Amino acid sequence: MSSSHETDDPHLLGEVLAVHPDGQIDYPLATPCESMMWKARPRTTFAALVGANVKAGGGGGGPSTAPKLGDYGLTLGNPSVTPFVPLCTSKQAPRQTTAWDAAAWFVSLTPDTMAMGNGIDTVLVLSRLTASTPITPSFSCKGALPPTEATICKSQALAGRDRAVAQAYQRVTALAQKRKLNNLAAMEAEQRQWLKTRDACHADEQCIIDQMRERITALMSQ
Repeated sequence: MSSSHETDDPHLLGEVLAVHPDGQIDYPLATPCESMMWKARPRTTFAALVGANVKAGGGGGGPSTAPKLGDYGLTLGNPSVTPFVPLCTSKQAPRQTTAWDAAAWFVSLTPDTMAMGNGIDTVLVLSRLTASTPITPSFSCKGALPPTEATICKSQALAGRDRAVAQAYQRVTALAQKRKLNNLAAMEAEQRQWLKTRDACHADEQCIIDQMRERITALMSQ
């Protein structure tokens, strides 16, 4: 991983993206379209496609650096791919299109794996979810559970956000240890207090996911 790129960003880790048979995309981090069409781009290699993502220089518009597969920790090989670009349309003007999410593209890498790029600096690896895919939050779903944990154990989306919270918490505590800060006890107390706030949601899925997204943002800002 280079210093300009980050793998397993908790802001994105575990989010669920759904592509419906009519082409519509459900993704909580992007604005939905009234209707959608998909446009194929010329065939290329996965490395060339990722390399076209422009990573802007920090601060004041410095020079950009073309990323490589290794910058994102990608170990999926370098297959030949056909990128597909989702475009928003409307019933009133079906021939007029706008970008769905920046310059987003999708490619199929294996029958169960896709990659999505935003054309700027992000590449997401998407794994197919089926009815038989295990739901795996950061804690065990065995035994009697309180209502909030039981609700998380029934939802891929909630389990994914739970893993992201755990990842963010592990990052900030590891960073505190690396910097030899004396605030680990306070961080642990803060996490325990947040868990009480999350558990006050009981079985309210929207409340739970809102609490987890807020917690990720708070942790990643430390």
